[in-house]
Amino acid sequence: MFSGTGFVPSSRDIKGMVEERIRQGRYAQGSRLPSVRVLAGELGVSHNLVHSAYLQLSKQGVVAARPRQGFFVIQAVGDGERRGPDSGRLRERLQAVCWEARMGGVSWSAFRKMAIQVVDEAFEGRRSRVGLVECNVEDARSLARALEMQLQIPVVPLSFEQLQSSPELLEGLALVCTTYYHIGEAERLLPGEVVPLHHAPSDDALAQIARIPAGARIAVVSPNSRTNKVLSGLVAMFHGAPYRLGEDCEAEEILRAAATGEIDVLVTIPSSHAKLAPEQLGVSTIVVSFLIQESSVRLLRQRLGGQPGEH
Repeated sequence: MFSGTGFVPSSRDIKGMVEERIRQGRYAQGSRLPSVRVLAGELGVSHNLVHSAYLQLSKQGVVAARPRQGFFVIQAVGDGERRGPDSGRLRERLQAVCWEARMGGVSWSAFRKMAIQVVDEAFEGRRSRVGLVECNVEDARSLARALEMQLQIPVVPLSFEQLQSSPELLEGLALVCTTYYHIGEAERLLPGEVVPLHHAPSDDALAQIARIPAGARIAVVSPNSRTNKVLSGLVAMFHGAPYRLGEDCEAEEILRAAATGEIDVLVTIPSSHAKLAPEQLGVSTIVVSFLIQESSVRLLRQRLGGQPGEH
């Protein structure tokens, strides 16, 4: 049980475990406890630790040693006799695990997320995981990473295409969310409630678009017509309609136009930018990142049973 975990139990830990098994009826009153050798082998600890634990239980009158026969349970352990954990020792064990993670090069954010998962599993019996559904996996991954940082719990990126072929991916999720752009589609396709997220372009991206020189020929490229419409609206706020529009499948044509000087500025999103590599053509590029607003994060926390949120 403990072998290979890095945690070295004390005889007191083993004594508590045996008491719990007696309380649960696994070791019934009058029955013989596993031999020291057998229990030590099961737990991956030394014989001396198990023997010391049995002697402590014997002093409490819970078990009794019989010559050449072993230890027998002579008194049940009731819930009323259960002692609380030693908070000092718990803290020491937590500190040891933290130091082990730190010395192993685990980052603070990764360890924090791992710890929250473990606590959820231990106290709630499940992981508080959130599913984030988008029109494509790349955008879902980008938003999921940002949302994980804000919620500090696992966020599973999903696409509508994935869920149509594998609806079992929704199993085990505490809730499912999507952006307002996709809420109608999500509610038609997915069972149960879907929480809408308000996400908006970053201030930096808006500032870059606003600074585009007047008269510049602007092209917009994104994975789909819906996102193109959003990006075109951002461009139109400052410069009127874009010079060219295209989806990822038309990117090569737009890149050829950029290579011949027909386009001055390319406006896109992270997932499309990764496929285009427009910097190789020397065309000015603005990558618009969308951020989930804090009001939506508070709503998710409320639905998950955390901090009160605002609608």
